[in-house]
Amino acid sequence: MSTQGRLTVAQAWHLAGPPSWVATLIPVALGEVYCVVQGYHITFIMAVLLGVACVCMQAAVNTFNDYFDFQKGNDQKADYLVQNDAVLVYENVPPKQALLLGISFLVGAMVLAFPYLYKAGIIPWVIGLSGALVVWLYSGGPYPISYTPLGEVISGMVMGCGISLGIVAVVTGRLEWPVALWSIPIVLGIALIMMTNNTCDMERDRQVNRHTLPLVLGRKWAYWGYRCGVVIWLVLMVVWSWSYVGMRSGFLLLLYIVLGKPILVPLFCTPLTPLHRIKLMKDIVQANFIYGGTYVALLALMICR
Repeated sequence: MSTQGRLTVAQAWHLAGPPSWVATLIPVALGEVYCVVQGYHITFIMAVLLGVACVCMQAAVNTFNDYFDFQKGNDQKADYLVQNDAVLVYENVPPKQALLLGISFLVGAMVLAFPYLYKAGIIPWVIGLSGALVVWLYSGGPYPISYTPLGEVISGMVMGCGISLGIVAVVTGRLEWPVALWSIPIVLGIALIMMTNNTCDMERDRQVNRHTLPLVLGRKWAYWGYRCGVVIWLVLMVVWSWSYVGMRSGFLLLLYIVLGKPILVPLFCTPLTPLHRIKLMKDIVQANFIYGGTYVALLALMICR
């Protein structure tokens, strides 16, 4: 436990939430693969800097979530929280330093992306500023988005689709709606990450007057909806791979999913309760990394055509 009352590098790292960055890096990779497939000019340095900028945005989301949940008393030691995932609960860190850290992540994202935004026109600015606004409103404001039944949908759309659209807009200076179609399976995968957390946290969310989608559905229908969502997500990735790359690609991803039984079984068999939240969050993030990453890699095969 910190005795100095100062935010350390290790604490800042944990507030940034590196395990969740997969939800940003996969949409980044999708947008950059789309650019290469379409023959748009994107350099390696540009790809890296835009990716880091998007990660900074994700780190800001994670930090703001921790800050606002701590300020509102939503996070308690009794909520099966891992110490590294609840720095403000377990360690002597001034909350204002966490807030400043979140703002610094947003500023860092802007600084990294600015040289490319400056040249790309108005559309990337609109996408970027809209994303930053959603980052703030998701956890902050008088009625945060995370308190509503739209939290899963909005986080999935903004991260899974908005990031990819933004990457392509920075490179081309315009909206490329086909990339939104590419991103549909990624959107659903990210939404499932949020639904995993919210379904496990239903009782705690009810106590703090949240109205998340699982609470609106009720535990029974939230369970069914979650598991149906996992199936639809996997099917979409196979069908999209087949549609864009060919039958062999779709079959390869299907085989990969079948062989990934140890990853998928817990998502269907483990109770979505607070006691199992940490394990299930690791499982759904791992599934997004493996299957979402494979989906993007298969789309990259279009480069060879």
